[in-house]
Amino acid sequence: MSLAVLGLIGTGAHAVFTTSTTSSQTITAGTWGAPPTVAITYPVNNTTYGSNWTGSITGTASSNSGSGTSITAVSVAIEDTATGQWWNGTSFSATAQTFVTASGTTNWSLALAGSSLSTGDAYSVVAQATDSLGYVGTSSTVSFTYCLKTSPPTVIITYPVNNTTYGTNWGGAITGTASAGAGATISKVKVSIQQVGGSCWTGSGDTYTATCPNYVAVTSGTTNWSLTVPNSDLTSGDRYKVTAQATDSLGYIGTSSTVSFTYCLKTSPPTLTITASSGSMTYGGTVPTITPSYSGFVNGDTPASLTTAPTCSTTATSSSPAGPHPSSCSGAVDANYTISYVTGSVSVGPAPSSTVVTNSAPTGLSTSATFTYTATVSGPGVTPTGTVTWTLTGPGSPTCSASTLSGGLATCTITGVAVGSYTAKATYGGDTNYTGSSGQDNLSAYQFTSTLVQTVTVTTPGPTITVTSPGKGGPPRILGKVQPEIYVAAVGPWTLFSHQTVHLKIHLWGRRGTVTGTVKLLLGKTLLCAPKLANGRGRCTLSSSKIGRGRHYLLLMYSGSSQYLAVIHHVDVYVHSLAAPRTGR
Repeated sequence: MSLAVLGLIGTGAHAVFTTSTTSSQTITAGTWGAPPTVAITYPVNNTTYGSNWTGSITGTASSNSGSGTSITAVSVAIEDTATGQWWNGTSFSATAQTFVTASGTTNWSLALAGSSLSTGDAYSVVAQATDSLGYVGTSSTVSFTYCLKTSPPTVIITYPVNNTTYGTNWGGAITGTASAGAGATISKVKVSIQQVGGSCWTGSGDTYTATCPNYVAVTSGTTNWSLTVPNSDLTSGDRYKVTAQATDSLGYIGTSSTVSFTYCLKTSPPTLTITASSGSMTYGGTVPTITPSYSGFVNGDTPASLTTAPTCSTTATSSSPAGPHPSSCSGAVDANYTISYVTGSVSVGPAPSSTVVTNSAPTGLSTSATFTYTATVSGPGVTPTGTVTWTLTGPGSPTCSASTLSGGLATCTITGVAVGSYTAKATYGGDTNYTGSSGQDNLSAYQFTSTLVQTVTVTTPGPTITVTSPGKGGPPRILGKVQPEIYVAAVGPWTLFSHQTVHLKIHLWGRRGTVTGTVKLLLGKTLLCAPKLANGRGRCTLSSSKIGRGRHYLLLMYSGSSQYLAVIHHVDVYVHSLAAPRTGR
């Protein structure tokens, strides 16, 4: 009997052998297989992860042992190559390679939270899959680095230049640079373009309808990137704001500073007119602050958009003469505008003046004497100039011609004095720096009415007092002062007996207000009392024993003040030698 191998039907399936003597027979010789295929799909080999770590390791597996077989289990071994420790399912603490069972079979995953990884460490991952025939397949090893960092990538817009106007010279693209920190790379860059006062670019044509910000992927590049924006996608006269974002391989996002530019198809930028404010002040007063006003801003620009703001001033000072003085602005800078200036004006008006009239009248004048009125005109600055006119009233109808100020003074002289009231009004007409003003002085010449002797000189304890009276009908005595009235009343009899006393109430008053000073009552040169006036009143007590028997003419003397004349009044007192009083005076 002979045996022959007719053929191999298939590998890993069934083989059929035949034998022949007198007949043929089919037998099953057995089955065999091959290890399954297993692959790691995440993480990607030689990649750095950080905040973008997904939290699990994933992959696929398939059986190679023919139909009817399947993957029954997948396990994963992970090593922290920086420490040599292996993942045991809860921590990196195993000292030898340890496979941890994953979830799933043909599509499997193993949870590995980012909190279980150490920033800056490198890891290696290998997976094993087992099929239903017990075959085990092993994946290729995948390496990755885990790195958390705090700084996002840096992204800069290099074109267009901030606050610049473009037209036919528009470059056709927005460009810039981006850089990532250690252990990361730039993965993508996007740009948002906003039409100032409106919406954002959709990324197609001259269409600005997207809600801002709307980031559009750049046309090309990462570290050096470019976004194509042709002239046709811009509108002449509009202003735009551009912002870029860069994302690194660890998932961090960095945002650029915003760049603004204007697109205008004109040969020159728009004109911005800056006008200096005007104001007013009085001569010698405070100079008003000069401020700019603007006309011609476009595309939502404001004074804050200027590269350099203007400075404004005026030539007027507190000592500038009355009249107009220019104000101006200068120094503004903005490449988007042609800047022009308009001047203003500060009007300096005359300041108010003050006129004070005084007189040189002495305390005694004869009818042939003269006295002078002086008008003093003043103001807050330089000495006033101009003319003073005089209006006079008084005995004899006095007059004075208009006089020119000299050193701020003007004078008027009156010759010959008569009894009566004099009034002098000085009216200043003003000059360039001052408005007009007026002042007035009133004084009177009074006839002294005492009937006593011309001059009485009394030496008392203290200073010597001399009071001169011209007597009734004498020449005018005092100019500018008035004579007080004197009233003396007795509390008790005017006619005294021995050892009696009388109390004198003395009252002085006048039309210039309260009479002040001291009065003295004398008997010859003997001072009997010297009461000080209080509200124009004084009090004196006389004793008959002090003045002696007989009739006495006592002198009541008032020495005068700045407002009142000195006067003499007599008091008649009679003292009897009788021991007992009698009625009557």
